[in-house]
Amino acid sequence: MRPYDEQNPVLCFDEQPCFLIGDKLAPVPMEPGKVARQDDEYERFGSAVVLLAVEPLTGRRFVKVCARRTAEEYTEFMQELEWAYPQAARITLIQDNLNTLSTRQFFEGLKSCV
Repeated sequence: MRPYDEQNPVLCFDEQPCFLIGDKLAPVPMEPGKVARQDDEYERFGSAVVLLAVEPLTGRRFVKVCARRTAEEYTEFMQELEWAYPQAARITLIQDNLNTLSTRQFFEGLKSCV
């Protein structure tokens, strides 16, 4: 663990795909002596992906919800992180084995963000 350095912030990044679902039948609310009831059948309204970056030493968080998981969305999010740290000489990014894009795609995406 490194000590906090404003010039070299450390960020942890992850993504989470999720489904947008709704109830097909309205839930039955709780009543005195009875528990609430909810049917397990649901209606699917599509999907989304949540991009999240956290600076563990300060608790600063960045979240973006996207309709799809694409190289462009990832690149835009990374660009937004860079803009959030104008004083940083270097940003250390810790992430899992994300397979969204290649290095070439990342730098091509940066050109379109500028």
